[in-house]
Amino acid sequence: MKSGFSSLLLTFMILTFLVCSGCSDGPIMTEDQAIQIVKDEYDAPYFPIKIISVKRADGYYEIIWTRDSNCEGGTMKINALTGESEAEHRIC
Repeated sequence: MKSGFSSLLLTFMILTFLVCSGCSDGPIMTEDQAIQIVKDEYDAPYFPIKIISVKRADGYYEIIWTRDSNCEGGTMKINALTGESEAEHRIC
């Protein structure tokens, strides 16, 4: 009887672990990686951008940036799991 209970308990613990590890909502992408995506897209050697803010909510990084040399700026929203992005870009 004790052997059967131990097997059942072990099986339950393994299944719980497998289910919980598959439900993790942690980001695949780090904040630094998201910032680098923005810099790769908009930064230029003689006209660097400045990161104004980085927020993480609902599985997205929202990064606001500006380039003072030509009154340019924007917002890029990057999905932390897929890396897909959408952006707003403006020049004064």
